[in-house]
Amino acid sequence: MHTDHLPTPIPDDRLVAVRSKCDNRWHRGRVTDLAENGTVNIFYVDYGNFELVAHEDIRPLASDFKYLSHAANIVSLR
Repeated sequence: MHTDHLPTPIPDDRLVAVRSKCDNRWHRGRVTDLAENGTVNIFYVDYGNFELVAHEDIRPLASDFKYLSHAANIVSLR
C-alpha cells in the first residue's frame, strides 16, 4: 500500500485503499461519490458495506491488490 494521498477530488469508481472507522484497518474500497462535507462514500468491495470516510483515510491502492477478485458486488432487485 502506498502512503501517498489521492488528488482532490477523487474520481468516482476508483479502487482505493481505505482505513475503516470500525476496525482502523486498511481495506479495498471503490469510490461511489463525494459528499458535500468533504467526505467520500466508499463501497467495501470485499465486505459489501458502504461508509462515509474522511479524505485523509484514503490512499492509492497498490497494483498487486487491484486485480484480486472482489468478494462482494453491488446488486439490486427489480
